[in-house]
Amino acid sequence: MTTLPLVSIVMTTFNRRSLLERSLRAIAEMDWPRDRLETIVVNNGSTDETAEWLESNQVPTDVTVVTIEQNVPPAIARNRALAVACGAVIAFTDDDCRPTSSWLHELLSALTPDIGIAQGLTRPDPAQSVGPLSRSQWTLSEQGLYETCNIAYRRSALDLEGAAPFSTRMPDAIRRLLGRGLAVSAFGEDTELAWRVKRHGVRSVFVEDAVVHHNVYDGDLGYVVRRSLLAAGFPALVKACPELRRTMLWGGVFLSRRHALGWLATVGLVAMIVHPGLGLAAVPYLWLAFEPGRRRGWRTTWRVGVARIIRDVLEGWSALYGSLRTGRLVL
Repeated sequence: MTTLPLVSIVMTTFNRRSLLERSLRAIAEMDWPRDRLETIVVNNGSTDETAEWLESNQVPTDVTVVTIEQNVPPAIARNRALAVACGAVIAFTDDDCRPTSSWLHELLSALTPDIGIAQGLTRPDPAQSVGPLSRSQWTLSEQGLYETCNIAYRRSALDLEGAAPFSTRMPDAIRRLLGRGLAVSAFGEDTELAWRVKRHGVRSVFVEDAVVHHNVYDGDLGYVVRRSLLAAGFPALVKACPELRRTMLWGGVFLSRRHALGWLATVGLVAMIVHPGLGLAAVPYLWLAFEPGRRRGWRTTWRVGVARIIRDVLEGWSALYGSLRTGRLVL
């Protein structure tokens, strides 16, 4: 019988006590031997009741707590966790995620001797409803972002980048682009790390059966606007990880096929000055924009469609702004 490796599950948390409990309860219910598992939670400067709860006897599974007094970038928090992790495999998830019971078994089965990174499938929590403006996480294939909500590394692969492999360079570059108002939402440390590791020759695989359910947050139009402006950071991410042009960008340039059609629609609407018929170039984009709500009645159709158009316009022009600032074209 093959001995299972020791796995260190790493997550950071900040002011999400109730979601953290839900996540740790899911970990406690996994079908992975307790003696082959350690769970490390970095309390990253929480100001709610998280610290007190982690110190209580109500935590549903054994946890090693790393306490940071003031909130720091996720890269620093994860490096602090890695400093105390003992596992031969490091599995990352987030405090707003619920791994399924077979999550670790599926990820570990994919980490064969020639594979150093296994990414799983992330989708909205099926116990929650997803509204037109909801926020959650969909990672349904290996697009190259390698989000820490659902990924496992061989420790030997991480060690190729030193004792503190996560870097703040990528988020810091994006913060400079976004400005003070959106700096808190800077991202990209997980993506940059994965590609640095892969450049050492480490291979990765996507595991559809290694499922994590992500919390669904209620959204509003204000949030849609703020979230859309983050697209200004993607050109900087592509500059650091040019491989994303092949794995993530549609046609090597566009954030998605819908964004490509959106730019075509923009050109067509402007070209109506020359000939009204050129406005028909906007039809494919409008069809996609309004498609999700068509089965829910006309009110929802318009609400979803208008929100999508606002989001796509803001994302497109934000990406163009980031492209001009970084010299890397992403639309």
